[in-house]
Amino acid sequence: MEVKVHFTNLEPSTGVETIIQEKVTKLKKYFEGRFSVHWNCSIEKDNHTSNVTVLGKNIELNAHAKTDNMYKTIDVVMEKLEKQLGKRKEVITNKHHDKLTSVAAAE
Repeated sequence: MEVKVHFTNLEPSTGVETIIQEKVTKLKKYFEGRFSVHWNCSIEKDNHTSNVTVLGKNIELNAHAKTDNMYKTIDVVMEKLEKQLGKRKEVITNKHHDKLTSVAAAE
């Protein structure tokens, strides 16, 4: 797992980086092998923004959130990523299940 965190228009914060590392660790259960996360935190006026790209084997996910608090923004982005990963897992499971039922029906 490789995590890169970039800060735009704000000073790098070890607290924010630590929270991001902890949150991203939860994504390991969805991936086999290596994956990378590119996380960009920025502030524009009073809006805290997070843009995230997750790259893994045969998968690329993107999530974006904008709120009034960076920690809240991180939580919103993680919810979006987990939702996308859950949907992807469901699609893969359904395809696998469909193949198994078609093989069983053919026998």
